[in-house]
Amino acid sequence: MDKCGIDIKSDSLIKEALNYYDRNQDSFRTGYVYLYLSRIYRNQENDQKRSEALIKAIPYAVNSKDNNLLGFIYADKAAIYQNQGLIDSMMFYYKKSLRSLTIANDKRNRNIALLEIGYGYFQKGDLDSALYYYKKAEQELVRFEDKIIKTSLDRLIGVAYLKFQNYPSALQYLRSSIKTSDSYDYHKYILLSQVFLKTGEIDSTHFYLKKYLQTKQDIPEYYDICSELTLKKGNLSDALKYSRMYLNAKNAEYKHYLNTSLNGLEKKLNFEKVEAENQKLTIKNQRFTIIIALVTILCFIIAVIILIEQIKKNKLALKNEADIKLINQQKIKLQTERISKITILQNLIQLKLIPERNLSQIGAQYLKLFGETNYSLTQHTEDIIKNIDVVFDGFSQKLLDRFPSLTQREILVCCCLRAGINQESILSMLSVKSETYYHYRSNIRKKMNAGQDDKVEQILSAI
Repeated sequence: MDKCGIDIKSDSLIKEALNYYDRNQDSFRTGYVYLYLSRIYRNQENDQKRSEALIKAIPYAVNSKDNNLLGFIYADKAAIYQNQGLIDSMMFYYKKSLRSLTIANDKRNRNIALLEIGYGYFQKGDLDSALYYYKKAEQELVRFEDKIIKTSLDRLIGVAYLKFQNYPSALQYLRSSIKTSDSYDYHKYILLSQVFLKTGEIDSTHFYLKKYLQTKQDIPEYYDICSELTLKKGNLSDALKYSRMYLNAKNAEYKHYLNTSLNGLEKKLNFEKVEAENQKLTIKNQRFTIIIALVTILCFIIAVIILIEQIKKNKLALKNEADIKLINQQKIKLQTERISKITILQNLIQLKLIPERNLSQIGAQYLKLFGETNYSLTQHTEDIIKNIDVVFDGFSQKLLDRFPSLTQREILVCCCLRAGINQESILSMLSVKSETYYHYRSNIRKKMNAGQDDKVEQILSAI
């Protein structure tokens, strides 16, 4: 019945349909039932229930993913705001309707949304934006034929050009509107009269005023045009008469508006009350949803942090284990190298005390390796100490730092003892007798303040 243009005011049957579809969880049909229920309340002039029905329709339209339905709902909400004179809210919802109808590829209703947005800008006095949307609608109208939309579009563009004082363009679009359809002809005749009056074509002005009178409509603009027309002819008395008639018509129109606006104001207040209650409920639900989301996110973050910390601990434990293993391997390797170097050093010392002609082939290779053929150990004390320092990480310097009173010979004896070189080799290396060697040891013990039970080798091992 809605498509046939028949105003239905009874909601009994549609409520039965609403209960049936809602019970069967049919979001698509339930959404449309709420839409048509809102239009029944529109016919009843009950904006409060109309708004409630549209608000209830939105979740069903979203769940059904029907952008056509969503576009119709937003357009009807925009119409409510338009009736209340809330232009910004009207345009907001017409733009939402435009987006939904674009997704649904509904060319006809999308074109209507473009017209309404353009008219909103026209009411706000933004003629450039109004013409932008009108022209956009005009371009898209080429894709389909709709005389009702075309005649309305041509009339609106003509009015915009009239405001711009672009009279040729205004005349072109207003004439096109008359040719396309006879709807709102009385208003088109008045508009054409205004254009011809502005361009000074008096005969054409009279022609369209007569056509307007044939429609038997009564709008104040007619008397305003007649007043200006008679004034141009120099007939001051008629101009004054028409001016009074224009004022009387405007006063009557204002009184009618005042009577209807009081009723509309009451509806507006009721509507705003419902909107406020719905907004509070929406905010409450949004807050609850946000709290749940925040708690969920917080729990997730805590779980992630715990997991990351656990992974870090595991990685650190593995790294520590690997480091310990590597250190142990290095210690073993170092110990092996030390033992090997000490053995080589001891063998070298033994070899250097033997005449070259008695050396075996392997012994000669050792000497060649160290770049020595004729070697006298007593002349190379510093080299021996340096070799031992390489093995024992600068042992001689550490020893001297701790016991600075030690002589060069005593340091050499300490280095040999630290390297594990036996007494016989030390005697040979220093070319001294046993008594001299023990004298060195005795001096070393004194300078180290060693106790009776302390062994020099143990003290040196601790350095």
